[in-house]
Amino acid sequence: MARDVAVIIAVHAPKGLPALPGALHDATRFARWATDAGYEVIEHVDRNRHRVVAADVYDSIDALVTARDVAKLVVFFSGHGVSKGPGVDFWILSDGCRNPNGPINVARSVSLARRCGIGHVALFADACRSAANRKEFGIEGAVIFPNEAVAGRVRLDSFFATLAGDPAVEVQADDAALEQAFGVFTGCLLDALEGHVPDAIESVPDHTPSWAVSAFPLADYLDEQVPLSAQNLRPPVMQIPDPQPGSRPPDVLCWVAEPTVARELPTIGPDGRTLWDGTDRYDASPNDGSSAGIHDPRTTRRIERATIERSLDDRLAERSQILSDAGRTRFETATGLSVLGAGVHDVASSSSVEFFEERDAWHVRAEGDASVMIDLGDGRFAAVATLRGYVGTIHVGPSGVDLVSYLPADNSDWFEGAEWAEAARAELAQLGAVAQLGFRERSASDALHRAGALRAATYTNPSYGVFAAYEFERAGDDDSIGLMCRAMAEAGHAIPFDLALLAPPGTIGDSTRIAPSYPLLRRGWALLDPERTHPVIRSALLDLASSAWATPTGRSGFELFHAVREGVLP
Repeated sequence: MARDVAVIIAVHAPKGLPALPGALHDATRFARWATDAGYEVIEHVDRNRHRVVAADVYDSIDALVTARDVAKLVVFFSGHGVSKGPGVDFWILSDGCRNPNGPINVARSVSLARRCGIGHVALFADACRSAANRKEFGIEGAVIFPNEAVAGRVRLDSFFATLAGDPAVEVQADDAALEQAFGVFTGCLLDALEGHVPDAIESVPDHTPSWAVSAFPLADYLDEQVPLSAQNLRPPVMQIPDPQPGSRPPDVLCWVAEPTVARELPTIGPDGRTLWDGTDRYDASPNDGSSAGIHDPRTTRRIERATIERSLDDRLAERSQILSDAGRTRFETATGLSVLGAGVHDVASSSSVEFFEERDAWHVRAEGDASVMIDLGDGRFAAVATLRGYVGTIHVGPSGVDLVSYLPADNSDWFEGAEWAEAARAELAQLGAVAQLGFRERSASDALHRAGALRAATYTNPSYGVFAAYEFERAGDDDSIGLMCRAMAEAGHAIPFDLALLAPPGTIGDSTRIAPSYPLLRRGWALLDPERTHPVIRSALLDLASSAWATPTGRSGFELFHAVREGVLP
């Protein structure tokens, strides 16, 4: 008989980091819900000084994949998290960050989860995704799913507490009741999973029971309630979750009773403390005379959702405006790069290049497809490529390279007119802004739709191909990545490394040109196989800046620069 299994990972006291007492409470409540919902529960929780390590988590999940009798797998994490860039997240376990392989590499785990053969996989994480500091930049992380390729489509949901680059909030009670601390995201999530939120429940025809919490209504609810709950804290904070639903009924997260009235949510007093009655319920009528800070979901809508949406929209609009600026539109060689937002100290390439300054910007004239490392003169290096017939505009921000927008040179065979180029640049600027915020999409089907639209222009615009490949990968459509690679090769284009990295085995032939010798997008570096990656690239991975596009820094960036210059990397 098929099983439903929940693997719960919670670490409240990792080495070298502040304690998060809410992680233990969140794990306890999630386990209680999972048991009541019919899941077999496996816990990896650091209660009573128990040490949580990635190898143990891997063994648990590997056994479930090997058993071939699990229909649905839920993985829940609560604890510290860090990010080395959009899509490069890590969950911190008991050993902290001293062991570079100690944390969980989220992106690589998600990638293998899509191939595990379990029909429905849901990942929940109440953890920060804030930028890693220099000490944390050395982590590589471990993968908790086996390297399998089991036949059968996996419907995958991921629900993260916050957007890439942002913190997640834990509400702590007073010192006498630390066990009552909780994560804002987990509090909202479990209210919905426990069946207390009618907006998160839908009817499933021809099924008994007929009411369920499924991925898309849950995502809609979390999108609204988590920011509202965070805004009602004292002082208010901004927390926007990152739900990415991919499953639909009859694949549901749990079956519940017919919805009636929503349960009241956590009450926050004027001093920011949780007002708790010592039971499973939150006390909505504090006896100290203070007014409740969070009420029933229906009344919290008096705080305008538009305020939260405007904050995100403003960030996107601001970044899009900056990223739409253009460098040169042509070079005599019809191939080159323009650098905006930083100077150019030196350039290394696997081909012939020259660089010069013109009208307050720097430019690199090149001959063809090649790996290019640009020394920005401040300890940062842009890891990019020149592509024959294209001009790449490199936007450098405070962290590193924010966008590389490759467009056909207006004197190349790929050019389709100034009007098309302007529209393409505006679209690429929006994609670049979204990339900085973590590629926040609503579902795998949305990712497929977007990737399909991008693919239509891939053959004359490799930047679209790079973005499309990651969308296809997130939606589990490897075949479409392979089709893009073959079409680009047949049209005479070099294939960006990111596409080759994500393509199915056997797609790339020995004669296929690939440029550069490393991923262009930061998120791709976390997917590299260490055993098949050149040591100088593995070293640079440890010192990548927290930008959307690859920006090695420091000594390892310098070593990668010289490896390209000396022809060690093609």
